[in-house]
Amino acid sequence: MRNIYNILIIGILLFPLQSIYAQFDLKGYAIDKLGINKNVVSGAEIGIGLYQMHSSTVNYKNNLSQITQINFTTKDPEELIRFYQAKMDDINREADRQREQKKKEIDASVDKIWKEVESVLNKAKVSTGNAMADMLISAGGKAITKATLEANAKKKIEEEKKKAEEELNRYLQTTMGKIKDDILSDNEKSRDEYLRASADCFYESDEIRFLENLKYLDCVKEQINANYTWQNANWIRTSCITPSATAGYTSYKKENASYIDAAKRKYKIYKEIYPDQVFLESAKKYTEAALAEDKKNAEAYAFLAYMTEDILDKYFYLYIASYLAPGNQSLAAEKKIVKFYFTDSFFNAIKQNDIDFIRRAVNYKFHLDIVDKNNCSPIAAAINIDQGDVLEVLLKDVAADNLKDCYFYAIQKNAVNSLTKLTAKEPSLKTIKKSTQGVPLLFLAAVNNSNDAARFLLNENADFLYNLYYSQANEKPNELKIIAGYTIEKAIESDNEEMAITVIKFIPDIYNHKSTLRIIGL
Repeated sequence: MRNIYNILIIGILLFPLQSIYAQFDLKGYAIDKLGINKNVVSGAEIGIGLYQMHSSTVNYKNNLSQITQINFTTKDPEELIRFYQAKMDDINREADRQREQKKKEIDASVDKIWKEVESVLNKAKVSTGNAMADMLISAGGKAITKATLEANAKKKIEEEKKKAEEELNRYLQTTMGKIKDDILSDNEKSRDEYLRASADCFYESDEIRFLENLKYLDCVKEQINANYTWQNANWIRTSCITPSATAGYTSYKKENASYIDAAKRKYKIYKEIYPDQVFLESAKKYTEAALAEDKKNAEAYAFLAYMTEDILDKYFYLYIASYLAPGNQSLAAEKKIVKFYFTDSFFNAIKQNDIDFIRRAVNYKFHLDIVDKNNCSPIAAAINIDQGDVLEVLLKDVAADNLKDCYFYAIQKNAVNSLTKLTAKEPSLKTIKKSTQGVPLLFLAAVNNSNDAARFLLNENADFLYNLYYSQANEKPNELKIIAGYTIEKAIESDNEEMAITVIKFIPDIYNHKSTLRIIGL
């Protein structure tokens, strides 16, 4: 290592590059080859594949008739109100009883005290030895004492009343709050039942009745929360319009009614009235029931696409719908719009390294007929920014012959992560000496100023001698010096004196170029 360092410390010149990119038509094979091409598989072929995949793996079951088995267990809301009003009246009656009882207890206690005082006074017939007591007794102190006790008793009664009222208020506050919570809990249970019933029912007449009850229960909840006070029961009365009684579902008979019509009603409720997932799920269920009835129902697939927010699922369903109804211009136009948004999302996913999104799209083969704004396929786009993990997913079904073209393209783009993934998938790529156009790979790296790619190739034991001879034979002095620079750097790194001497034979004065200092890090 020290010998090479002493020989080469002064440097090697890396001349400014003169691109001969167009001469070798590298862009041509980057676009026109399978795996990089923008039109590998036609839309029709993808449509057939998606339909076959979906229709063979999805087995929809029509369980809609089971909704007749649902029973309502919650009391009618008006009955609940009557029940809790009676309970509230009981509380008020109990409060009055407790107040009266407290008064009686206090009165009885005062009477007992008075009697005891009178008994003491009656027994005090002789001088007590206390001048004040004797004076009170002789002056009718019994009456004065009783009046004093009465005043104290009254004060005590008032204090006890106040205490009783405070205790009652606390009791009322706690109990009233519990009643409110119980009402709202039962109300919520009823609401859940009507919500599910509204979503599950097939006929619109049932749906209207259930939604009326749902609206009523929502109104009750809103008004109770707004008007509640623990100090009275007036809040239990609402101005909500009581719906007609609901016994259950209409007998389930499909007859000529349409599953898709039911699905559209449920979805409209979801979007415009009740944005609860249960309506969206029901809309999907009825749409799937239509597919269980007819697997080639293009309208059902189109409606599934309409309902989903996921761009991949939306594109998936529209692809199948347009395949099943090739003459439907509206579907074709919608698919074109969704494809635009999907394409934008897909190439953004490449930039963001969103492997899950890429993997799902590749599973549907959606990546095979799209290009970005620069007319690059997904594979080319991934290589352009060297997203190796994304490239690994995109290479899933690419044939070995086409991997070569990806390999050459990655060299041009100085994409080392991509080169690593390519050689991991196909180790034989490491043995390739030249591109399809007969250009040696180190020379290809030199032409494109792909320094990292050149180091990668040398680390994989690229035939540097072959590249030097090629450059010399084709009178490419600039490329010759660049390749020599790559090789000298490798020789220094690996302490390979033989490699260094070989390079010097091609360019004897290479050590005179001061830019070597940059190459070896000085």
